[in-house]
Amino acid sequence: MQVFVKIPAEKTLVLDVSPANTVTDMKINIQNKAKIPKDQQRLIFTVNQLEDDQTLAFYNIRHESTLYLLLRLPGGGGNKKKKRKVFTTPKKEKHEKEKEKLAVLKYYKVDDEDGKVERLRKECSECGPGIFMANHSDRYCCGKCGLTILFNQTVDSSSDNDV
Repeated sequence: MQVFVKIPAEKTLVLDVSPANTVTDMKINIQNKAKIPKDQQRLIFTVNQLEDDQTLAFYNIRHESTLYLLLRLPGGGGNKKKKRKVFTTPKKEKHEKEKEKLAVLKYYKVDDEDGKVERLRKECSECGPGIFMANHSDRYCCGKCGLTILFNQTVDSSSDNDV
């Protein structure tokens, strides 16, 4: 089959090749006809740069296809590919909330003798019943409204900016 090779600033070469030929064989043909060294040739077909070890059939090159020959620039990076970054530290694991069975037992206690229900946690005075405050070492804190009650005195964190 015939293949056309366009060379910059020169004429178009006509090469007789078979689909089983490799790109290296084709570059040797071009070297013999156009006197361009094989290692300086870059062949382009459609949008692909042809690799030396592949056959013409791999790139779907058919009869009367046109290839473009470009020359390698001296001092360039060559065919180096960008290295992938290797991360040395392990990935950060996401925090997953663990469901606690029978969590309501932390909020209430039932007396065995008379069956009375006691609250084990303090309820928020601003949010109303059913909203409990978190126990800290020196204070109670509401997670909904932000009210903080120290064991010795009362401080409202939501009204700190009113001064």
